[in-house]
Amino acid sequence: MNFNDIQSVWDNDKEPGGQVPDRIEQLKPAGLPIDKVRRNLRNEFGYQILSMVFVAFLPQIHSFNPALYVWFYVTYAIFVAISAYYLIKLFQFYRRLQHGAINTKDNLYETYYDIRLNIEIYKTFSFSLMPFVLIFLVMFLISVNKSAVIEMIQTGIFPQTLVVQFAVGFVCSLLAMGFATEWWVHHFYGRYAHEIKRLLDKLKEE
Repeated sequence: MNFNDIQSVWDNDKEPGGQVPDRIEQLKPAGLPIDKVRRNLRNEFGYQILSMVFVAFLPQIHSFNPALYVWFYVTYAIFVAISAYYLIKLFQFYRRLQHGAINTKDNLYETYYDIRLNIEIYKTFSFSLMPFVLIFLVMFLISVNKSAVIEMIQTGIFPQTLVVQFAVGFVCSLLAMGFATEWWVHHFYGRYAHEIKRLLDKLKEE
């Protein structure tokens, strides 16, 4: 390619009828789902922080037995540490969405995979909190039925029906929390990722 050919290509790239403006127009529909993901993340931070504050006062609200306070707050400290770790990661993701520019298909691909990655991080975050929810629930039940629990521990006799009920309740609680997590993630994040994927597939076909 000689100098004249290079100059011709350069001039064509500068023409307003070139492909770049068309591509930018085609990428504009991605802005709406990305804005919705960003808005939902912003709301999520508020929900999570309020939830952590609420959980901190559960022993007082539900009159836990004072003997459980130390165990509760040791567990709560671990709960907060894990929550803070994942919330920091999600906040960093929020900042990337806030400052990222969607002006090329490559940028949109990068944003799409970033959303998919952080959806998985969010699921991991939610699943990692499930044991804490169950522990807090057990502490509540122990506090409500203190005398019966002490008697069972002292005698070593646990009614079979109680064991079965606890096992069934444990499994049902896990399934319910898992289902709720999947629904929440799809409703607030997953469906918008699918919208972006459909746009990318459409651009690929052109």
